[in-house]
Amino acid sequence: MAVRSLEAQNSPKIPSRDIVAYYEPSQAQEQELWDAVAIEDQVWLSSTDANYTSISKADIRAIDLFSGCGGLSLGLTVAARKAGLAIEFALAVEQHEAAAQVYVDNFAPKQIEKCDIASIFAGTLGALPTSRERELAARLQHIDILLAGPPCQGFSDLNNYTRRRDDRNDLYLRAIRCIEITLPDSALIENVPFVTKDRLGVVQISEKHLKDMGYFVDSGVVDLSTIGAPQKRLRHVLIASKLKGITVDAITQFGRVERSRTVRWAIENLEERYDAASIFDSSSEASRRNLARMRYLLRQEVYDLPNDLRPFCHHGEHSYRAMYGRLKYDQPSPTITQGFGSMGQGRYVHPNFPRTLTPHETARLQMFPDSFDFSSAKSRGHLAMLIGNAAPMNLSAAFFKGILAGCNAR
Repeated sequence: MAVRSLEAQNSPKIPSRDIVAYYEPSQAQEQELWDAVAIEDQVWLSSTDANYTSISKADIRAIDLFSGCGGLSLGLTVAARKAGLAIEFALAVEQHEAAAQVYVDNFAPKQIEKCDIASIFAGTLGALPTSRERELAARLQHIDILLAGPPCQGFSDLNNYTRRRDDRNDLYLRAIRCIEITLPDSALIENVPFVTKDRLGVVQISEKHLKDMGYFVDSGVVDLSTIGAPQKRLRHVLIASKLKGITVDAITQFGRVERSRTVRWAIENLEERYDAASIFDSSSEASRRNLARMRYLLRQEVYDLPNDLRPFCHHGEHSYRAMYGRLKYDQPSPTITQGFGSMGQGRYVHPNFPRTLTPHETARLQMFPDSFDFSSAKSRGHLAMLIGNAAPMNLSAAFFKGILAGCNAR
């Protein structure tokens, strides 16, 4: 396999004449044969023309709780429009100002609440509605679909401080209270797989309560790389629907792709878009030591950093192999987090350059198309939070396809 030299991208953080070596992609890699759906999705991902804003007259009315910048709403919108249906987001709830603004810029919901969800849906499960809950339900009227992605940090195994004993875990039950008050036809709640290990048993409580309300309920873990996301990302999914047969297995089948999409599939055509003057199209500044580590990975044509070049705490036996690692172009990426700007937070070194991923590249891996508007996010930290915490749109898109199939089968 031939090795060639590459002049690094023009950036004050990377010397302009720094020469790094890497393997020349094989002809087979250069001429990857994707199925028609993958090609269509790839074109869509690079498109700058799409419009996702809510409209005045809609076939479908939805709610998005803990919306972030809108990954779940994006999937629902794209799938609905492919089916020739119009969607309106009647309510979005997002406490973080920067995330809420990006959501508004892209989806123009009829109502957005920039506050703690517990201040809106404050009642205990099974209790009569509070005055605010009653007023909101009357104003919202009929809701077809509810989406929710409660904060996952309290459940995550990456959280070594309050793992599965975090007050934020109760927010999961606020989503169930919202379902109880607004009575959507179908609902999807996504989180990390370890949500089932919460000491309060929030998933178990939620499933029982939803079944008692008359919903058909199912839950399970989905690897998003199997339904079109170019990353290995495991998510726990809880589905509640008035339609029988809307199961996790069923929606996985509706979204299943013939072949896993890769890092190359998602971001290779952004290599020439690197712009040191743009926080969206440039990488975080690396320390001198980390820059040396990245150069080593490229020059030695390896993907895992040897222990003796890692921090002292990684010497000897450890389970942090991906940290300080380089991405492989021809595989899905590992799970994207808001730490993608640091090589010490995961496998985030670009396959071909001595730098970490840009927010633009990471947005692509999270399945945000180039048409998605992040312009109101004015800091690198905000971009990292918005993109890293998002849910790739493939999950809600597959969910909607399952709902549509269930409706057509009635």
